[in-house]
Amino acid sequence: MAADGVICDGDHLVLDVNGEKLSFVQKLKANGTMRVGKYTVSTAPLIGAPFGALFEVTADGKSLQRVLLPPADEITRITDTERDNSNLFDRNTENQKLTQEQIEELKKSGKAGSEIVDLLCSNSATFEKKTEFAQDKYKRRKAKKYITYLTPRKPTARMISEAYYDKCPERVWNLRHDTLAVMLSLGNVAAGAKVLVVEHCLGLVTAAAVERLGGQGAVCATQLDERAAPLDAMHPTALLDAIWPLLAPSATFAVYSPWAQPLAEALAHLQGSRNAVMLQLQESWLRPHQVLPARTHPHMTCSGSGGYLLSGIKVPLVIARLGCVPSDMNTTSLRLYSYVDNN
Repeated sequence: MAADGVICDGDHLVLDVNGEKLSFVQKLKANGTMRVGKYTVSTAPLIGAPFGALFEVTADGKSLQRVLLPPADEITRITDTERDNSNLFDRNTENQKLTQEQIEELKKSGKAGSEIVDLLCSNSATFEKKTEFAQDKYKRRKAKKYITYLTPRKPTARMISEAYYDKCPERVWNLRHDTLAVMLSLGNVAAGAKVLVVEHCLGLVTAAAVERLGGQGAVCATQLDERAAPLDAMHPTALLDAIWPLLAPSATFAVYSPWAQPLAEALAHLQGSRNAVMLQLQESWLRPHQVLPARTHPHMTCSGSGGYLLSGIKVPLVIARLGCVPSDMNTTSLRLYSYVDNN
């Protein structure tokens, strides 16, 4: 991948299609093709373009053309309107003069998607009577149906996490991007840290930790012996017992699970052993919002849960047993001791 953010032959991409669907492209070939929705297009226009550039599928569905703004991206700046939609009635085909057969003929004749959207608006019996907000919503809905555009994104940890969660969440144990970010934060993953990762999410957590370090620090990715105990069936309590000797005193830890019960049992185990402090079990929840002038509101649907996280800080066994700082170790030396062990 080029340092200046330009797409090159052999790069890996995440394709953002119509701002809704994410898909992977592995080792982009300058003279190859790729699948975008129901179309198979040439990859040549992507070479040399910057990440984040916007492309539209041409009318013949065989190539891509660079555009500056998303099709029908006419965000109205009106904050008020004197119209209302109370007198409008949804009569299905009666409100639209163009039949489905005519629309198909327009598509076969090579009409661009934006032209079809304009024709649909002009042939709608109720379009002019709608509020400006409803008109904008109508255009956007039709644009998503008749226009396909895409944006090539860098394969960052967030983009890969979103793509997996959108396409096949079971492969990454339903790990959502916001839960991944919280887990990295609770694990104190930052530049200069030494991070131990045990996962079964196709390397997603390991890659996210490496990205978070920014080239400073170290990541040790390991996996338990699946012949003795498959990681799929490994209980969080057993997992913590296995890796506990590898953690330095005062090291932070975070454990993810799609289910709350196994983590609740691990929490009770840690509380009973008194080997950790600042223990907390939390659920990650995310609700996307539409942000438009005078129309900002939460989306009507969202994912039910982003999974659960158990986190805490390991304490030295002598302190855990005594419940206080030993008499021969003052507060300053304890802080220094913890700092050295973390680095």
